[in-house]
Amino acid sequence: MEGLGNAGALDCAYFLSFGTGLVWALFVVVTGGLGGHIDMPDADVPDFNVGDVDTFDVGSVEVSPISPITISTFITAFGAVGIIARQLFEVSGPISLLWSTGGGLLLASVMFLFYSRFLIGSQGSSEVRVSQLVGLTAEVIAPIAEDGVGEIAVVAQGSRVTYPARSSQGVPIKRGTLVIIDQMLGAQALVSPRDAGSQPPTP
Repeated sequence: MEGLGNAGALDCAYFLSFGTGLVWALFVVVTGGLGGHIDMPDADVPDFNVGDVDTFDVGSVEVSPISPITISTFITAFGAVGIIARQLFEVSGPISLLWSTGGGLLLASVMFLFYSRFLIGSQGSSEVRVSQLVGLTAEVIAPIAEDGVGEIAVVAQGSRVTYPARSSQGVPIKRGTLVIIDQMLGAQALVSPRDAGSQPPTP
């Protein structure tokens, strides 16, 4: 028979795991930790060209197998299955650990597959034609150097998406400036300030 101290410590670990995982899962859902756009600090973006394309998927939405939602699901399921195994079926400590680990991995995998399919499905239904972006107003979210590449954000088909961008006029453009998309070269935009006076040329 298991020692009472060991059994009690294991039960406490299961309850702690369940409570911690549940609180973390709620926090992730409430704060939008499943995905979304994060504006990065000002930084130069490396230059690249993906060639001329007419369509591409909006943004880059992915769910990693090791992400806050899958980790919190595993921790919660680990504790819940452990509690059920110990309290309802009264299995031994080592067996309950096998049950809880297997249950945690299974439910975390199901959660990963669900959100991957959900997010990828939403992404695939929002395909944007780059030719439709020309003339739209965008916001510079990473400054564009005189001869360098920055980044812009624009709302297209109801989604806020980002693209690497260069200055059409060869002048630097500060972060936060509103610009017009003059041309799309593959997935890279050529932009100019929307208001002529908002971005004076650098002497």
